[in-house]
Amino acid sequence: MALLGLVLFVAGLCLVPLQETDLFFRLANGQEILRTGHVPGRNLFSFTFPDQPYLDPAWLFDLATAGLYRLGGFPAVVVGKTAIVVATFVAAYLLLRRRGAGRVAAALVLAAAAFCMRERLVERPHVISLLGEVVVLALLPALQAGRRRAWLLVPVVALWANLHAGAFVGPLLIALAGLGVLLEAMITRSLVSRWAILNYALAFALCTLALLATPVGPGIFRYLTFHADIFAIHPVDEFRPLAWHSDAPLIIYAAALLLVLGLCAALRVRLFARDLVPVLGLALLAGRHVRFSADVALLAAILVAPALSAVSAPWSARIAPAYQVQFERAAGALLAFIALVPRVADVERHGHFLDRPIPRESSLGGAGFRRPARPARTNVQRL
Repeated sequence: MALLGLVLFVAGLCLVPLQETDLFFRLANGQEILRTGHVPGRNLFSFTFPDQPYLDPAWLFDLATAGLYRLGGFPAVVVGKTAIVVATFVAAYLLLRRRGAGRVAAALVLAAAAFCMRERLVERPHVISLLGEVVVLALLPALQAGRRRAWLLVPVVALWANLHAGAFVGPLLIALAGLGVLLEAMITRSLVSRWAILNYALAFALCTLALLATPVGPGIFRYLTFHADIFAIHPVDEFRPLAWHSDAPLIIYAAALLLVLGLCAALRVRLFARDLVPVLGLALLAGRHVRFSADVALLAAILVAPALSAVSAPWSARIAPAYQVQFERAAGALLAFIALVPRVADVERHGHFLDRPIPRESSLGGAGFRRPARPARTNVQRL
């Protein structure tokens, strides 16, 4: 019941009218790939400089977007995005359960994370990175234990790199987890940990090479370098630092998680450095570029929910199993209620499940194209 409530809650955040204007460029690029059969190497949609070399690591996302649009217009794109986000949170929930988190704690902490992430749950390639991060975290214990399935990390990162340049976070998480294992080895002087460090180092190297398995090749690093300094060139909101006036829910969420971690320290609940260091490292990145705040919210939930369950274990053990089941049902029902009530209100007001119908065609004119005499150049009308 808790998982069902979480799914409905997340779907309720995602099934809203399309508002992401960058999607039109992605759609146009995907349609060009469908038309020509290859990934464009030039900025075909620039009116002033169409011969400018263009790197598009997210070409596979563009292609999938164009395919969904061909099948069902913009509603299909929104539903496709919703499926990816819901799959991400289901995978995170299952990972939390495997780490020892209770069903209610896992559902509620992930729901809080989803609420703080809601502005980033849009039709853009970074939703793939959220799923990729959960998959990487799920495979890290196998890497620690030296199991063969841990090497699925390499094809996962290779596929991820063709969907979003944020795939660099995959090797970064592996490196940070390896750093955590190194800290544990220094403290415990464990030989097993030292062998695990070698596994982490090899996985980091192979996954970094996997980033090159895209049509842009080494250009992905040039693409990332450009975006690292883009705010100095052109103020883009998602590349600004974290700020209270814009990101209050995230900051409050972070404070609540720090409180839980403080309780863990006070009650001597053990947290592994291999789990803590990746979250702290990504938090430093989010402090400079707010676009990574959603990633941190999700990864922090995966860290904190098991700790919260461990902290509350002495009290929950005193509750009769029948009452625990009722509490789980109540938590799931609450999440479902929060997700569905606004949609029912929409039906009452407008006769639509959403605030307004998702447009099948763009009302912005942003997806209107004209073909010039030279077929290699295409101009896009953009507001």
